Amino acid sequence: MSKSKVGVALVKEACPICARLYDGPILINTRLTEARAEEVEEMHGKTIGMMDKPCEECQELMNTGFLLIGYDESKTDDESNPYRTGCAWVITHEAAMKIFNADLSAGVAFIDIETAEHLKLPMSNTS
Repeated sequence: MSKSKVGVALVKEACPICARLYDGPILINTRLTEARAEEVEEMHGKTIGMMDKPCEECQELMNTGFLLIGYDESKTDDESNPYRTGCAWVITHEAAMKIFNADLSAGVAFIDIETAEHLKLPMSNTS
């Protein structure tokens, strides 16, 4: 019995803000070789990267105010992908201006968990 030359995989992508995993694109082998079909099928269920835009939940939070995402600097290995703690807060844009005094056009910022504690933000986990 021969192996299939068509491979299909449903992969996952992470929200660039909260890092929750969501079903991503469906990959299909276009080379139609058994080896490539096997490679594609091995990707099934794996995370392949970040989504192009925030998830619906993060977008909804950003629509209500400025979104702060807690991260732990001591657990962060890659500054471009901070270790998220699961804490998130929505504050007014005015409060964000006072705290950051910077460009807030992104609508979201990462905040070190120690800084959040210093600002007396509640430490409940949102997930």
